[in-house]
Amino acid sequence: MNFNTKSISGFGKFFKKGLAAAAGLAIFGILATLAGCGDASKPKPEIASFAAAKTTITAGASTTLTAAFSNCTGSVDQRVGAVTSGTAVTVSPAATTTYTLTVTGSCGGVITA
Repeated sequence: MNFNTKSISGFGKFFKKGLAAAAGLAIFGILATLAGCGDASKPKPEIASFAAAKTTITAGASTTLTAAFSNCTGSVDQRVGAVTSGTAVTVSPAATTTYTLTVTGSCGGVITA
């Protein structure tokens, strides 16, 4: 896997880009955006990583997605649902699928990756 560290403008935190997993060449990409925190006294949500265990799978096969985040609650789209930081979830895409991790902090800030 090839990870490139990028800055989230104005917040100095990083995220990892390059998550690649395939279901018949499906590509999972990480793009991070942060919506501002409403309460500056509370810690901002942070995403450390979002990765697939296997970089290539055949259609219908399984892999796991693992997200590492802090100061927030997380969920993944595509009917995956709520996720816990550091805990793998199994996905079995039937076709090219992009998964988006969304984390919401107690300060009201939201990050997607």
